[in-house]
Amino acid sequence: DTYDQTKAGQAFDITSLPDGVYYIEIIANPQGVLHELSTAGNVSLREVILGGTKGHRTVRVPAWNGIDSEG
Repeated sequence: DTYDQTKAGQAFDITSLPDGVYYIEIIANPQGVLHELSTAGNVSLREVILGGTKGHRTVRVPAWNGIDSEG
C-alpha cells in the first residue's frame, strides 16, 4: 500500500531536524496478525536526505531496487 501525508499517521514533522541523512524503519505486520511462514523480510530501512534552508527544506528519497520515488 502507498499512503501520503493526508492520511493520519503518515507524515513526519521535520521542522526542527538538522540537515542530514536519516533512515525510516518500516515494519510489515508488526502485531503478527497475518500468518507468515517467515518474518525475516518484515523490516526495512528507507534513506531520507534532508537539506535546504529554513523555510525552504528539501527532502530526497534515493531510488530503491529500481523504484524512483521522485520520478
